[in-house]
This record gives sequence, C-alpha cells and structure tokens, in this order.
Amino acid sequence: MLPKEHPLHKIIKSRRITKVKRHKGPLHHLVRWFKPDALKTEKIPTTARDLTKIGKIPIQISITDSREDSIAEAENAKEEIQIFSDGSALKGKVGAAAVLIHKGRHTQTLHYDLRSDKEHTVHEAESVGILLGLHILSSRKSKKSSATIGVDNQAAIKAFTLDLRNPGHHLMREALRIASKISKERKKGGKNKHALTVMTHYFIKVARTMMSLGWR
Repeated sequence: MLPKEHPLHKIIKSRRITKVKRHKGPLHHLVRWFKPDALKTEKIPTTARDLTKIGKIPIQISITDSREDSIAEAENAKEEIQIFSDGSALKGKVGAAAVLIHKGRHTQTLHYDLRSDKEHTVHEAESVGILLGLHILSSRKSKKSSATIGVDNQAAIKAFTLDLRNPGHHLMREALRIASKISKERKKGGKNKHALTVMTHYFIKVARTMMSLGWR
C-alpha cells in the first residue's frame, strides 16, 4: 500500500496491525475504520524516475501550435506506421481507443472500457489510449519501421517530461517502460532508437471509433 521506502511500510503491511487488542494507536484505528485494500490503492513511489533522466526520454515529442498545423503534420508524416489514440467519456462511461495506419491503410484497432466516470477521468483515458498505441507497436513482429503516435491531449504528451509522481501517472510510467523496450529492440537491430514520435492530432478515424463504441 505504501512504497517500500516509506518508514511505515512494514508496519502497515504487517497482518498483526489489525489484531492488536490493547493500547491501540492512531494507525490501528485508521486501518480498522477504512479497511484499505492494497489491490485497489494506487501506489505513488517516493522517486518515480531517476532525476538525472527527467527530460531524457526514448521518444520525440512534437506539439503543434494549431489544429491546422497538427493536421498538416499528420498528413506529411513520412513514417510508415501511424498510430492515433483518443480517450473520452459519455453517458457515465469512460473509454479509450487506438488505431493503426500502415502505409495509409487502417489495419488494426484496440479499445478499452474503463467503465464508470465516477472512478476514472478523461485524462486517464487519454493515457490509456497512449498505452494501447504503444501495445500495438510493441506487439508487431517487425520493429524496423519508424512510427508516430498521435494524441489529441497536450497535457498527456507533456506528462512524459515530468517526474511522474502525481495520481494517474502510473500509466505514463508504464508507457515510458514500453517505449524504452521498443527503443532498445530497435537499437539492437541497428536502427535509430529514437524513431518513435508522439505528436498532437485531430484524426477523424479515432473519433468515429469512439462514437461507434458509445464514448463520444
């Protein structure tokens, strides 16, 4: 429940904390009252990233100044593989989707239902969309082709450069882990390890996918 570096980690983790009958302290009462479930509690590490590597990421980031520039960038992209992701909420449900465009053809779609908007946010869905896109890319047999991942949320893109210690940032930490894995595989194959770009987008195909799933 608490990071291992936290001084109370061993105490909270211990099963004995709920079995004390006399001389109970504040921690005993808190655990008994709230009955925290470690599986449903997000863990925020004391140090999420190596501070010397903040800003040094295995991807290139491109954020355009306008909608028109974003559309032009996507249309003029030279990468063979283009992945576009989106997250949205509608009628109390939150979801994310990602589509793969290979040489101009839509070849694959992944989507994920996060369920209730009482437990999840659109920003979280945008991060899940990025994860879906990276999963599509990492699951491809060939890692030789360069690729772009289009995201229509600047905050989600900028999160890659943060220390990632805020709630919800566990998704971006996982995204960086997958991106680093892809980068290492490309490097072993003698390819440019930074041939993965995350950029802003306004791609109609993703919007249509979200609409068909009932999230827009």
